[in-house]
Amino acid sequence: MSRRLLLYVIPFLWVGPACADLKSEKLLKPHAPMVVVNDEGFEDLAAQPGSGVTGGPGYDAQRPFVIENLKMQHDDTPAIQITGTTAHFVIRNVWTQGVVRKGMPSAAPGIEMVQVENGVVQDCRFEQDMGIGARMSYMIRFDRISIRMGRIMLYDTNRCIFTDFDIRDSVTQGIMIWHGKKNRFVRCKALNIQREGIAFNGSCMDCEVLDCVFDHCVWAGISVECSPRIVMRGNEVAESRGYGIVLAYDSNDLVVEDNEVNYSGQDGIQLQTCKNANIIGNKVRNSGSAGIWFLGSESSTASNNVIEQANTGISVTGNKIGNVLEGNDISHCMNAIEIDGSKHVIRSNKIYANRNAINVKASFSTIEGNTFRDLINGINLNGSNNTVRRNSFEWMGVPLAVYEGSENGITDNTIKGFVFHGIHLAAGATRNAVTGNTLEGGRSSAGALTCEGATENRIEANTFEENPISINVTKSSNNNTITGNRIHRAGTGIIVVDSTGNTVTGNALSGCATPLSIFPKWMEKNKVEANEVRE
Repeated sequence: MSRRLLLYVIPFLWVGPACADLKSEKLLKPHAPMVVVNDEGFEDLAAQPGSGVTGGPGYDAQRPFVIENLKMQHDDTPAIQITGTTAHFVIRNVWTQGVVRKGMPSAAPGIEMVQVENGVVQDCRFEQDMGIGARMSYMIRFDRISIRMGRIMLYDTNRCIFTDFDIRDSVTQGIMIWHGKKNRFVRCKALNIQREGIAFNGSCMDCEVLDCVFDHCVWAGISVECSPRIVMRGNEVAESRGYGIVLAYDSNDLVVEDNEVNYSGQDGIQLQTCKNANIIGNKVRNSGSAGIWFLGSESSTASNNVIEQANTGISVTGNKIGNVLEGNDISHCMNAIEIDGSKHVIRSNKIYANRNAINVKASFSTIEGNTFRDLINGINLNGSNNTVRRNSFEWMGVPLAVYEGSENGITDNTIKGFVFHGIHLAAGATRNAVTGNTLEGGRSSAGALTCEGATENRIEANTFEENPISINVTKSSNNNTITGNRIHRAGTGIIVVDSTGNTVTGNALSGCATPLSIFPKWMEKNKVEANEVRE
């Protein structure tokens, strides 16, 4: 025996506002809520004149059952409820409105689908209710939908496509997906949302969010938790009090590409305890905390992003390994980049007009081929076994400093137009190698390369041009080796004072007013020999 359609009639006075979103409001007819249970329910309704269902038999997309041109008011049950169907159907040009009590909308959705396949919902509007709900449903297409005060709620719903949605004023999320696979959201808008614009939770995977707009979403524009392989591309996120895009809790293999994120109260893009994410080509502006934050995440890439006006442009924290920051353009931040952990690569970034360029608390990391300009401080090293090579520094206070750390390699960098120290080795710097660098046009008598309490470092084969003081070894900087350096046109070439056990040998000095400034008592306590001095 087939299960029959349940049809409820609720008398009401329609007082809703004009619905410009619908394809044709003039065609709308008042109708009671309806319930369809399995395919036979569709067949029974289609056989009843005035039931609201026409067409059929639903065997394929060319002969669907049709629900169209209806106005439907409902209370605590859905306006349209469909359960257990595989027949093809189309719902179009339908307007549902929930009954408001004490200022609260109906808790029921306008349409609810449970174990449904092969549907199309298009040119509809849902108002003062919970919008659209779908559970354990598959292969449904939703086009040109307007939702007011409600949301889309999907649970274990797969292979659905949502295009051209307009969701506004939801008291929860705009779109919420639990355990969904291979769902696609294209050109959707979520505006004035009290939580997330779109949220993936609970093992969603292989979904896409493309060319959508999320504006004034309080918690976040896009949120992904425990959901791998989500693609977010070409979206606009603006005016979130919390985060622009937040990706968390083992949401691995994500792609965040070509999005614009503006005015986030916290982070523009936050990646928390994730792996193998690709954050590519995004524009992130005006973030209250970090433009991009890798929090406890590893083996991920941030490349070719533009980041402006954040406290920190890109932050890598949580002592993880193997992240790559490459080709980013970072400006007008307090700190352009901060990193800890190990085995990171910071390559070919353009960093300018920030207070500090890179604060490094990491080890075994590589910083290479970056361009730094118009900063107060460049790279501040507080880690060990890092490589800093082939970077360009121009017009800043202190381009490169080692405060704490050993076995760092600083090589083949070009440093021009610095105000204080070009390279500063402080008291915690030991056993570092400073080789093959060019330091030119310093403005201070503090020293183009200064050791202050630094020990056992090797300063070799560097070139110094037109600096007031080229190398300054002072304040108990002991047992350093200074050899093979070329110093040209300096006020003072090399100073050694209050320091012992240093080797100053094989350096070439020319055009210096005072080539070597080493008092006799310090000459005895250091090895100074075989240096070539020319006028």
